[in-house]
Amino acid sequence: MGYAFDTDESVRDGVHRIAAEQIESAVTGLEAAGPADLAAAVHDARKRGKKVRGVLRLVRPALGSDYEPANRAVRGAGRELSQLRDARAALATFDDLVAGSRDLLPAGGLGTVRSGLAALADDAARDPDAPRRIGNAVDLL
Repeated sequence: MGYAFDTDESVRDGVHRIAAEQIESAVTGLEAAGPADLAAAVHDARKRGKKVRGVLRLVRPALGSDYEPANRAVRGAGRELSQLRDARAALATFDDLVAGSRDLLPAGGLGTVRSGLAALADDAARDPDAPRRIGNAVDLL
């Protein structure tokens, strides 16, 4: 569900509430994620971070000096998670492109390319640095 300002709250209070709700959900998802659902938790946390940054930009003038540190922290959290997301996103994008272009593919297909992308995505999911990256993201959030 989206977020909305309440009519009886100040802009500052509304932004704090909205950001807190989005961040709490992102942190909870990251902390609860196991290996099987890590990719989904990372994707969700990154989407929530983008929502938070969007609302911060929307009301930037009202936030004054509070804007930059909040934006920097949420952006940093997203960057910590980006490597965990990129390989899986590349595979999903490849699959979408292939599905929409079957009649344009070479006779031998692109199985080798997909296998390579899948191996990279699997490696990223088992990245021994993932817990540190997730911890850094949670700390920033």
